[in-house]
Amino acid sequence: MKILVSAVYKFVLAFSFAFSFVVACALAPSAQTINAPGGGRVQLGSLDRLAPKAVETVNVEVDESLLRIGASLLESDDPEEKDIKELIVGLKGVYVRVLGFKSAGEFAEGDLAPIREQLRAPGWTRIIGIQSHKEGFENAEVYLSRTQAGGVDGLFIIAVDPKQVAVVNLVGSVDLEKLRKLEGNLGIPKVNIGNVKIKTGKRNVTITTKKP
Repeated sequence: MKILVSAVYKFVLAFSFAFSFVVACALAPSAQTINAPGGGRVQLGSLDRLAPKAVETVNVEVDESLLRIGASLLESDDPEEKDIKELIVGLKGVYVRVLGFKSAGEFAEGDLAPIREQLRAPGWTRIIGIQSHKEGFENAEVYLSRTQAGGVDGLFIIAVDPKQVAVVNLVGSVDLEKLRKLEGNLGIPKVNIGNVKIKTGKRNVTITTKKP
């Protein structure tokens, strides 16, 4: 989970002032949720009720126009930033919620029910499911949204441990090959259909996934 949170922060910083503006607006009392439902998009508003209980929150909502601004701030000479920039080309939105709590038990599995209900809609497939009691996270899931033509138009990550819950939603044309190059960025693990290796610092967790 710490890796996921640090990756989200790194992604936010990569977009410099554009992201700073978005985060500030998202956290302001008068901020409004960007409403762009559709293929690949999952509504995260149900998590807002947990915010008063949290001691740490990250709330990022970046639409397509702001992604273009962010991409223009990335350096093509930097290999890591170049990979991020190439991934952004097909994206229409990046939506993140991270909530950290002082004590275990301040949120329940039922708090994620509205999100899971959306992920049961036609087109969504869970490709990764992790249950681990090692340091860093206990449960993590990755879902893909596919179009009727077989393309990918969304990716969704849920990561939960006793004191934290985090969700990441990438909306748009997601290039899985480019995602593999972005190991550790955007909170995205390295994905190989079949046996999947998740690199978490010095540890590797190998799991088996369902093919989409």
